[in-house]
Amino acid sequence: MKYFTIIFLVIIIYSAPAINAQEQDKKLDYFIGEWKSVSINQPTGEKITGHSLITRVIGNKWIEWRFRMPHASGELEVITLINYDEAKKQYAFYSFNPMDEEPIPHFGNWIDEKSLQIKTDFGGDVVWVDFVLKDESNFEQIHSHLTSDGEKEATSITIYLKID
Repeated sequence: MKYFTIIFLVIIIYSAPAINAQEQDKKLDYFIGEWKSVSINQPTGEKITGHSLITRVIGNKWIEWRFRMPHASGELEVITLINYDEAKKQYAFYSFNPMDEEPIPHFGNWIDEKSLQIKTDFGGDVVWVDFVLKDESNFEQIHSHLTSDGEKEATSITIYLKID
């Protein structure tokens, strides 16, 4: 009986449904709001300012992130749609950047309580984007890639401050 109970508990634990998409989706509420930002290119030190408006859309099931920044051709706007993909058990980010030929999907998960990490493969060049929550009015977005030595290296760091 003892072994049956242990086996039964193991089966129940591993077959229990994961946190549902609605609960996972609530974790994204932190980002809702208006943000100003400064991005710092790590190799050059060049700084670029930006503005983000992050809202819920499509029946509150998606997050829409509108990011604007100065560009040589005027102002550049990147729109990203985000939700929790129940089938993949990951967050799905679909970025629509006018400089890209097509939308680029990114997938990832929370790696701890304050860090959401997504990853994209650009034809062999893997890029990680880490969102690190600092407090209720501040987070960082860190873009990284692998060096020729196989080390993860930050290429840009963006600091976001919430606008009241």
